Formats: sequence, structure tokens, C-alpha cells
Amino acid sequence: SLRLVFLCIGVHIGESLCFVALTGGIATGKSTVAKMFVEYNTSTSSTQGFGGGNSGSNTNKRKAKKAAAASISNSGSGSSGGGNTASNNSNSALAITDDGYKEGTVYLICADSIAHEIILPPEVLAVGRKESEEDEHELDEVLGNDVEGSGEFVVPPADSVYQKIIDTFEGKDILTQNGRIDRLKLGAIIFSSREERRKLNRITHPKILMVLIRKLLGGVFLGSCDITMADIPLLFESGKLSWLFGMTICVTVGDPAIQLHRLQKRNPELSKEECQARIDSQMALEKKEKMADIVIDNSGSLDDLNEQVEEARRDLMGRLYGIGMSLLQMLLLIGGSTSIAVSSKFYTHWQQ
Repeated sequence: SLRLVFLCIGVHIGESLCFVALTGGIATGKSTVAKMFVEYNTSTSSTQGFGGGNSGSNTNKRKAKKAAAASISNSGSGSSGGGNTASNNSNSALAITDDGYKEGTVYLICADSIAHEIILPPEVLAVGRKESEEDEHELDEVLGNDVEGSGEFVVPPADSVYQKIIDTFEGKDILTQNGRIDRLKLGAIIFSSREERRKLNRITHPKILMVLIRKLLGGVFLGSCDITMADIPLLFESGKLSWLFGMTICVTVGDPAIQLHRLQKRNPELSKEECQARIDSQMALEKKEKMADIVIDNSGSLDDLNEQVEEARRDLMGRLYGIGMSLLQMLLLIGGSTSIAVSSKFYTHWQQ
């Protein structure tokens, strides 16, 4: 009985700590997918999760368990109709509870924004908020808006690697006129040399990982959303970082020419050769697709992409909350079943 109790506790904790990673190739539309996941929250009462804690977080997640379990049982017959059936039922598959709570909300942490913030000078991070137009523009380039929803820096001044980068790339022109690191100039250096890229990664990756883990744990224990997700472009390239996540979503495109065209359109200041070099510096999309749990193909229209995102949301809810029970319910069920089994065994032994 004690082993079963600990098994239930382990299942419950493991379910809560099952982080989701969103990754993909450069210019495949991963940022658009991230925004679609987050925009789903705006019509719910759970958007406060992006700013920190919510007193109803545990209650909301229990509701999510029940709704996900009901969704799995109710969608059994409808899923046989293929992708069109699933997309047409996207609004009804995730239920809304009596108090207006909608299941499937996402707490999103953008690793790109963390990577951009840690290269800022400590005195800029000490301000605490993105007050200048330059700060807001840097984040807009990453995701198009502030997915964290607070307008505040997520990286504390102590985690800044600004001075380490200056020292490592001493003698090279990587600064802007106001003394900040110019990401375009630095990018031109690291994308043209694997050794220079490794130098930068050795400086930035440990700090990014530290901040990322803090944000993930905060999303689980202090947030009110059902899914804690991290947007990590170089998840598979980073090696062991993928072990941190229980589920992985990969955004891809079917034709490499589409990827190159989108990157040239997004970064017109880069030549075609520079764009291709940035694509080649990452793992091939075909390999990423094989390593992912869920693949979203962004080769079509925005409507097609939105249908795939909602299908992925339902899939995540079913996998993360498929048990449909709270910890107390699991313990009562196991404890009651064990008591009945033990009593039955004693009764049979007494009769003999």
C-alpha cells in the first residue's frame, strides 16, 4: 500500500513538472505558433499567469484534468474523421467550466528574450523594465510582442554576461554607438566561424539555462495556466537541454526554399549567402522532426497553421492530464481498492 501511495505521488508530481518545449528551424514561423498558443489565453481569466502567481492555480489545473479526460472520451468517435473533424471541433474539444475557466492555457517562456537580455549591460537590467524604445524593439524582433506580459526584464543584473562577451571578443567591432552589444555584428562573427560560435555558447548557455529553469518552476508552482511551455530555437542543438522537457513540439516547413525566402524577407539586411549560412548552422529540419513528439508544418496558410496549433493543444492536454484525477482522488481510489483486496483475502483465509 505504501508503495502505491508513493507511486501516486510520483505520478502527480511528474505530471505537474512535465514541461513542454517549442522549437523549430530559423524562419519557420515558430514565433507565430508561440503567439497563437498565447493568444488563446486572452479570453480567459487565466492570463494573469504570465505575470506570476494566481491563487486559483491548483484549482484550475484540477479542472483541466477533468476536462482533458472528458475530452479524450468524447473525441473518440469524432477523431476517426481525420484532420478536418478535429479542426472543426477545436472550440468544443477543450471545455469551459461553469466559472468561465478555459482549459489549455499556456504559460510561455521565450528563451530568445532571455538570450537577448543577458547580453545587456547590468545597469540596464537593474532598471527592471523595458523603458527605452530600443529595449522594446529588441523584444519585438524576437516574438513580435511581450509574451511574458509584464514589460519587465526576466534576467537579473547578476546574470548579465555583457562584460564576459566584451572580454572574449576584445578587438572586434561588436558594439553600438551607445555601448551595447550589436547583435547583427556579433551574429556575423559567430555564424561565419564555428569556433567563435562555441565561445559565445560557452558564455551564454549556462546563464540561459539557469534563468529558464527558474521561469519554468515559477510557471508550474506560481502560475495558473495548464501548460508550461518554453520557446527554445536551438533545443536539439544544445544537447542535454532536451532532457528537461517531457514533450517537444517542432515547427517546420516542407520546402527549404520557403525557409530561405522567409529569412530573407525577415532580415533584408542579410545577403542570400548569409541567410543560408544561418540556416546551415542549425540542425536539419528533417532530423528535428524525427526527434519531436508533435510536428507542426507551417508550409500553408495561417488558418491551416491555427488548426494545427489547436490540435497540438488538445494533444498536449490529453497527454499531460489524461489521468483526469487529483492526487487526493488517486490516493482514495488506491487506498480503497487496497483495503477491499486485503479484507477479501483475510475473509477467504478465515473461511478456510
